[in-house]
Amino acid sequence: MNDVIKKLTHYLLAPDPEADFRIQHDTERYRKGFGEIKLVLPDGSPVKKARIHLKLRKHAFQFGCNAFMLKCFRNEEENAAFEEEFKRFFNLAVIPFYWSDLEPEDGKVRFSENSPFICRRPPPDVVLSFCEKNQITPKGHPLLW
Repeated sequence: MNDVIKKLTHYLLAPDPEADFRIQHDTERYRKGFGEIKLVLPDGSPVKKARIHLKLRKHAFQFGCNAFMLKCFRNEEENAAFEEEFKRFFNLAVIPFYWSDLEPEDGKVRFSENSPFICRRPPPDVVLSFCEKNQITPKGHPLLW
């Protein structure tokens, strides 16, 4: 892990015994269940001694974070590190929709990539493009507060 990523993930990696306990026990309690797979032939009779291999490729559980720092770091190395870590950890991104930052001047909306820079408020089109490119579910937050 390089120094930039260490800086960005410092708080995510800090020891937290309570969180570790909850992750271990709540995963068993809430995220797992029982199921049954029946393999049958076209006539409905069971397939005998069949062996199958299953691998979970994607889950329906949405785990996300705000993407407010997307393209907001001082240099491309930090921006690239943020994007890599974001898509590694999350499958949902919250897009900032704060009216005061979407229309900082009456009649001048900022949605597109070439919009004026506002720290922690990337234009929505930038976040949507990132989400689409990385198969991340976008979620708007909020137009009014």
